[in-house]
Amino acid sequence: MSRYASYGRTVYHWLGDFLKTHPQGFLISILVITLLFLFPLFLMQPTETASDNPTDNNTVIWYEEVKETFPSDIYSLIFIFEAENGDMLTQESLYALLQAEEDLRNSAMSPMLYESVDSNTGTVSKGIYSLADVVNELLIMQSANAVDLSNATDLQVKEAVFYILSNPDSAGFQQTFSVKSSYQDTDQGIRLWESPALTIIVSTARENIINDYPSITGEDYSGKIVLEHFGRDVLELFRSQQDVLQVWGINIDMQLEIKDQGSINIPMLIAAIIIIMLIVAVFFRSFIITLICGGGLIMVLIWLMGFSNLIGIKNSTIVDLVVPIVVLVLGIDYAIHSIYRYREERRKGYPPEQALGNSTRRVGNALVTAMLTTIVAFIANAISNIESIVDFAVASSFAIFATYVILGLFAPTLVMWADLKKEEKNNVFYLKSGAAKRGLLLGRLVTFFTEKHRAVLFIASILTIAGIVGWANLETKLEAKDALSPDCDFVIGLDKVTEHIGTQAGEVAIFYIRGDFTEYKSLQAMKNLIAELDDNKYVARFSDNGSLNVSTPLLSFLDTVIKSDYMKQSIGTEFGIVITDEDNNGTPDTPEQLSAVYSYIIENGISASENIVIYTPEDIKETFVYDSSENEYATIISIGVPGTVEQAVVKESASEFYLDLDTAMKDVESISFYGLTGDAYVRDAQFSAITNSMSNSFMIAIGACIVLLLVIFRSLRYSLITLIPVVLVVCWLYGLMYILGYEINLMTATIASISVGVGIDYCIHFTERFRQEFLRLPDKKKALLNTAGNTGIALLGSGLSTAMGFAVLAFAPMPMFSTFGILTALMITMSFLVAVIILPCLLYIFSPQEKKTEDKSLISDKNA
Repeated sequence: MSRYASYGRTVYHWLGDFLKTHPQGFLISILVITLLFLFPLFLMQPTETASDNPTDNNTVIWYEEVKETFPSDIYSLIFIFEAENGDMLTQESLYALLQAEEDLRNSAMSPMLYESVDSNTGTVSKGIYSLADVVNELLIMQSANAVDLSNATDLQVKEAVFYILSNPDSAGFQQTFSVKSSYQDTDQGIRLWESPALTIIVSTARENIINDYPSITGEDYSGKIVLEHFGRDVLELFRSQQDVLQVWGINIDMQLEIKDQGSINIPMLIAAIIIIMLIVAVFFRSFIITLICGGGLIMVLIWLMGFSNLIGIKNSTIVDLVVPIVVLVLGIDYAIHSIYRYREERRKGYPPEQALGNSTRRVGNALVTAMLTTIVAFIANAISNIESIVDFAVASSFAIFATYVILGLFAPTLVMWADLKKEEKNNVFYLKSGAAKRGLLLGRLVTFFTEKHRAVLFIASILTIAGIVGWANLETKLEAKDALSPDCDFVIGLDKVTEHIGTQAGEVAIFYIRGDFTEYKSLQAMKNLIAELDDNKYVARFSDNGSLNVSTPLLSFLDTVIKSDYMKQSIGTEFGIVITDEDNNGTPDTPEQLSAVYSYIIENGISASENIVIYTPEDIKETFVYDSSENEYATIISIGVPGTVEQAVVKESASEFYLDLDTAMKDVESISFYGLTGDAYVRDAQFSAITNSMSNSFMIAIGACIVLLLVIFRSLRYSLITLIPVVLVVCWLYGLMYILGYEINLMTATIASISVGVGIDYCIHFTERFRQEFLRLPDKKKALLNTAGNTGIALLGSGLSTAMGFAVLAFAPMPMFSTFGILTALMITMSFLVAVIILPCLLYIFSPQEKKTEDKSLISDKNA
């Protein structure tokens, strides 16, 4: 009877016996399951994209509510035109711009353009109406059709620009100039302007694009993607004037850019597999084992993608790109440890079946513990209120289970089966490697550090304190420049915004207001808000006069109505009421008049005459609606906020805006609700959620790992010893991030839990093997020497393959993922180092002085 039997059989004994006696049945079962996962992999592919925004944040909720409450028929595309000659206000540049506009109006995209009427001039435009159009019209009018932009001189063009800007109805075109514009005054009092760039807006019909553009192009586009494809096509058409103009789209194709740059995931997966296989080949020096590991990795990917599609996980870059690489590089650990232990048993002279049974029993506890703790570390991210992070948690957790089954059990069983076939042919499959020699060197290195344990732990303590300080000062930040390649058009376009628009615009802050707007107090509160904003340092201002770049649509609608005899007469005729403004404040005088105006413009829009429409009903409803279910009105006020790439500006501006809102509206009974939202503030909410998720998931992962280790090790001492090095790695890594100037973002926030999941694996394998050796040997140093010489070598192989696999991400075009790859590779390196340097010191100091009698099922011998 073996010594195992005398101490009782564990589940790993049964598993080892099963694999030893029924290898073919197990192998066939796994292959069948893999084939079944092919069906959801190819037939249930997701069509939706997971959100990166927190689902329970008021700012996000209001943002979505604003989009639903004020649906827009207009889809605006913003472009910056730069002149190759350095001045857009020359004949050559403006004529090229005019030609680009005509090309667009005459193209297949013409039906997608939105027709509008300028409220000041009454000019009807289709899609685009720029300074080039106005200059051309003025030249024709002044010369009786003799001169236009095609034959004008530069002086004629600049004089035309001066007259246009001198007219109050068209002076707003100056706001399209670059902040780098300048002028010279002539002796005749004419101001000659120069501007290196012009900002141009193309207005398009959203529904027309979504419904009709795919059929025009013959492509199968849908939703927001078709809008971005349309934007790209407009940009390419404008760039036909590339010899005269440089054209940049502003935020027209972010999802497409992410998709394009994320499409590198397949080549990167292939590169990761190749690198891992090369390391496995060098480590095991066996073509068959390398082939089996490669096939196992592909099977894991099939399980992962099939399962993700089966349960409805949506598309996201973090799931589509990061999870597969995480699974590949972590999964190979299971293959290395299980196959290495199997070959170790073979070196002892056991036949293949017995060697598989023995290795499964002896490494089984470590592999299962590593699997469970890694799953716990990943699933801890599921507490997040961000959909993409929850999907990451679920997908990666299942993938870790799949790697254990396929690479921890299937792969060594297949290696054993291949050994049997080789032996049947009298052709020995197993080849000795240089593992023993490498193990001796690593063992001596571990022994050296163990003897210097006081110095080692002192240095580790200093590094940890420094790491904690750095971690505490890390910022949460994510700019488009961090998410995308700095060389792509999207990012260059954002740089052009900074260069040419500067503080004139910025991201839009939206004040969402609801209440009874027939009460003048509500309208006065809106006016008071504008007055409060006037001394706010965070708002955008026009460069010519320093006035606020603010949009107050409801107040503008009322002012337009009051100034229009046609509108007052039309409303009076329909409602039998006289619209008056006795106090000249730009609004009707009574609640009854206001109610009539609101009802009319929501139903009919605003017109200058019977044939000239200034605002259609759809235009009105984009910013002002009546909610019959709540019996109240709703509107928005928008203002630009420059500098929101800095999160400090976002937070501070939000505080200032709420002070302004409270001052203007807090005590106004007719205002039922007011709030602040907008892209910048949604992003800030996202960052706060990421930070909270990181902290909470890290603590949950640590707590759950302690519980699991206690259950499996049945020892508080060994549980804490195993976990401490992992915590050190997290502190060091985030401290290093601070030193290197990195920030916490959607990707790096997950590294804390990944560090726990990966680092705990390394430490579990080392601690478990040490316990086995310490039960067999009376001396701690000898136990550590043997542990490092055997399991330590497996850790070296898995650490090298894992670090190199993650390092592949460093070549991702998106800086966010490149940073993630670099940091994770560093984390893997740290995890290996603490497992073979810090952990042995802790085991040497804090493990029992004498061998324990519990857990004797861990003892191995040749008869097991």
